[in-house]
Amino acid sequence: MLADIVKRYAATLALLAALLGGLGLWLQARVIQQQQAAARERIAAYAQLEAAHRQQAAQLRQQEQDARTQAAAVRQLTERLETLARKHAANADKLEQTLNATPENMAWGDVAVPADIARLLDYAAAGAHGAEQPALRAADTLPPADDGASHQPPTGPGAPTTAAGA
Repeated sequence: MLADIVKRYAATLALLAALLGGLGLWLQARVIQQQQAAARERIAAYAQLEAAHRQQAAQLRQQEQDARTQAAAVRQLTERLETLARKHAANADKLEQTLNATPENMAWGDVAVPADIARLLDYAAAGAHGAEQPALRAADTLPPADDGASHQPPTGPGAPTTAAGA
């Protein structure tokens, strides 16, 4: 009888060990399937990244080619613009010469400027008022036009103030 109990106990233990072994194999198979599915997803994602990388590289090459083409077009248009500007300036000079080449204008250009007017023009071109005549300049109380605001008192937040009525 004891032998029967031991046999049954051994059979139950063997059955339990077989069930646990089967459960372990089944769990291991599930883990392997999950890892394979994750690996397939990673491979698919890598393929997508690789395709996106190739597409981006192609776009960058196209943009670089477009930039070169645009730079060449800008250089060509700049050259054309400079050529047109030179032609325009030459045509404007011709037009001005044609318009001013009337007998009245040519006669006016040959007239000599009187000495007083020439001296006045030289005086105005010299710059500061009375620079050639210091005595006249000393009597003039007005500051020269190109003196700016240096003769005016300072104003603003940091300027010294005077008392009212002072």
